[in-house]
Amino acid sequence: MDIKQIVKLNNQFYQLISDDFSRTRQKPWEGWGIVVENINKYFEEEGRISEKNKDNKCGEKGRENNFNKSILDVGCGNGRFCEYLSKYFKNFSYTGIDINNDLLLEGKEKCKKIQNVKCKFIKKDIFLDISSVKGAYNVICSFGVTHHLPNTDFRDKWFQSLVDLSHKNSEPSMIVLTFWDFTKMPGDYLVSWGERVDIPRYCHKYSNKEILNISNIFKQNGFKLIDKYNSDNKNLYLIFGKI
Repeated sequence: MDIKQIVKLNNQFYQLISDDFSRTRQKPWEGWGIVVENINKYFEEEGRISEKNKDNKCGEKGRENNFNKSILDVGCGNGRFCEYLSKYFKNFSYTGIDINNDLLLEGKEKCKKIQNVKCKFIKKDIFLDISSVKGAYNVICSFGVTHHLPNTDFRDKWFQSLVDLSHKNSEPSMIVLTFWDFTKMPGDYLVSWGERVDIPRYCHKYSNKEILNISNIFKQNGFKLIDKYNSDNKNLYLIFGKI
């Protein structure tokens, strides 16, 4: 299959199982707590988070920091990451992009209930059309997406597009990615959903060398790896901050 066929296959997969998928995607990921800690630590430096809440403890639920920054959630699904962040931060802007209508509608409904956060959801193919996304963002995150990227050259261009969406010059920027460790051997796979063997999706297991090459893309663009950890049972997190 070529790249467009693979992307079409995966888009069809998520459209067909969107109800079941969303039901299993209501709770926050365990690893998001460390993401919040990193956001606090990185943006508190040099007054990047409002001085009004300077004494708040990092990541402590219910103690909100004023976070007047922009967040882009690539592959936002039902918007649960925005809902999660709103428990720790206020006064930030959130943009979620996804191709799935059902998940986007659910995300919009979730975020109607969130106060002190400016939310926007955009329907867009996050694989083929990532370069057409507008704006510049302080935090760019993509959870549960990278394993669907086909072809090395395509992946490299996709990760470069995330760099291009980050704030330039003196504005701080952070990029958060996860990589699904779903099998032992690196390579390309067709993976079913539960007992639905008739609905496959394309997934790629990254090798250590591929992870290193991806890290180098960000390094060459002025980012450094500020945290790396495993969580959620099978997810590798990489968090990059602009040097």
